[in-house]
Amino acid sequence: MPRPNDYDDEDPYADRYEGDQPRRRRDDPDYDDQRHDYQDYERPRRGRDAAQQRVMLPAIFLMVIGGLGFLLAIANAIFAFSGAGADQPGPFGKPDPNMKNDPAFITGQVIAVVVTIGWGLLVFFGGLQMKNLKSRGFVMFSAILAMLPCNWCCLLGIPFGIWALVVLNDETVKRSF
Repeated sequence: MPRPNDYDDEDPYADRYEGDQPRRRRDDPDYDDQRHDYQDYERPRRGRDAAQQRVMLPAIFLMVIGGLGFLLAIANAIFAFSGAGADQPGPFGKPDPNMKNDPAFITGQVIAVVVTIGWGLLVFFGGLQMKNLKSRGFVMFSAILAMLPCNWCCLLGIPFGIWALVVLNDETVKRSF
């Protein structure tokens, strides 16, 4: 039987093993310095991954509904302040030609535009916070706000707001906020 010293000094398979180092031990002083090639990448916790996956779709739908509400509010502002709405017949029949100059009508239009723009922005940013798993209270507020009838987007906001509330009350999601 040959002994180790009887073999040639050159190993024909040395190129296969280049760079293979034994795993460093934790009590080695250089362990933290050369721990892994991928030391910047840390796998997130499993619970947070699962929660982020659960909230992704309702959060995206809340952002879409908020964006649509914002765009509808801008369109409403353009329509209202161009004076096009004042020439239309009111709920009692005849149009009022002085409605354009009525301070109560203008104030009502300004309040409606501000409320709907605020609604759209709050719902959009609530969906964004939900996607990032931050500020659970604000997300709950924006999911409830999405269901309020502030503009035509509340027709979409009701089912998606309920879905967001159901997901937010899941225990895995609660722990991840």
